[in-house]
Amino acid sequence: MGCCTDPRRGSRDGVRVQKRSGGNSISVIEANADINASVGYAMCRSSARIVNSISARNPGSAVIEELKITVRSEPPFLRDTEYIFTNVRPGEVVDADNDAVSLNEDLLANITEESEGFVRVETYADGIKVSTRDHPVTVLPYNMWPGHDNAVLISAFIDPDSSTVCGILSEASGRLRENGGKGISYGYGEEERNKDVISAIHTAIRDREIRPTEPEGDRQNGGQRIRTAAEIETEGEATPAEMMTLFASALESAGLDPVPIFTEGGTHLGVWVTEDRFQDAVVYDEQVITAAVEKGAVMLFDPFSLYGTECLTGLTAEVPKEFRYAVDVMRSRETVGPMPPRVFIGGRWEADDHTFLLEEQSICRTYSKREQWERKLLDISVRNNLISLRRTQRVLPLMLDDTAAFLSKIGNGEMTFRGKPGGWSGEDLFERMPFESSRYTENAAGAVRESLGRGDHRARSG
Repeated sequence: MGCCTDPRRGSRDGVRVQKRSGGNSISVIEANADINASVGYAMCRSSARIVNSISARNPGSAVIEELKITVRSEPPFLRDTEYIFTNVRPGEVVDADNDAVSLNEDLLANITEESEGFVRVETYADGIKVSTRDHPVTVLPYNMWPGHDNAVLISAFIDPDSSTVCGILSEASGRLRENGGKGISYGYGEEERNKDVISAIHTAIRDREIRPTEPEGDRQNGGQRIRTAAEIETEGEATPAEMMTLFASALESAGLDPVPIFTEGGTHLGVWVTEDRFQDAVVYDEQVITAAVEKGAVMLFDPFSLYGTECLTGLTAEVPKEFRYAVDVMRSRETVGPMPPRVFIGGRWEADDHTFLLEEQSICRTYSKREQWERKLLDISVRNNLISLRRTQRVLPLMLDDTAAFLSKIGNGEMTFRGKPGGWSGEDLFERMPFESSRYTENAAGAVRESLGRGDHRARSG
């Protein structure tokens, strides 16, 4: 009953269950779930999901009047969720909206040690439980980066708003002024000026004489604890990954785009010298990184060059061997926000949440209480579908040829939405006559315009 996959990539199952009562079949359900292998607070700062998908199929010959799927976890790092589908026909597959499964941020903010838990998925047919499946999940401490399987979440541990980072930038600005230049202002300037700012920040961190220490965590998967900038400063020591995130935090606070780079044996840090970004938040192609470095658009640093207790053999580094991937932090901010600091109140940890506004960020700006309250009224996180829309069962893609005409039409009266006719699929045509696909596109666009004129509109799905 079920099947196994690589546990590092999560749990996926296919369960077919038939309940019998007195020899009579009550119901048959095929249930499938894809669950991530780990969960941590960093997921609360991103569009990452612990539940990737849940579906159920009625393979029987009778209609299931009510098919219910429940999702809960132990410990309760998920909010209990229930889905109900009515009149599920034979052969029909129902998909649960995984966006409805939310994380328990308060609990995850108080996790201090790694532990094992599970996500339990149960299915019911007409009020009778027909299946239960527990999916093992590793619950990570608040400050634990999950590793290579959730690479982009390293950006959650890069905090440009830290007071420690402000101190680093203040010292770097002072160094620039001593050398006859201007202090640091947010954003990119001339290329040589950007290099001077990067060098000044590097020196300000090195002057702190932070000692190197070994990482605590899963070296094989890359996951490890990441201390905050304030903790690094207080304890006077840091792992290479923590030095990388500290440097990246200062660079981002200055309006520069850091690029953490991961290899089989460790980490490096790149930074865009020019105002540019990679196309994707996570880059797996080593040649893309190499090309950017060779043309001088990206500078690379070995984290060991940041330790004041180590001999500085050179400011910049070459593209590291055994490259795995790189993360463009500014690009990742489309889906991942920085981790908020925690405060200990009433015997519990609370995440001191704040709104991260990249475009309005300035060097060490202090916001008034009123400004902070006003900012909290507007949700600009990835949970706001108006700015971070993901295609789910609640989203209806439309076939649009003229957006202005559509908005004008829908604003003047009722609109009937119809499914896309089967004959409108251009996949077969493209396979048979790829050079004539433009004719299909033109014909489809014409049909959309005609439908709009009649007050109808076509969705992209049937």
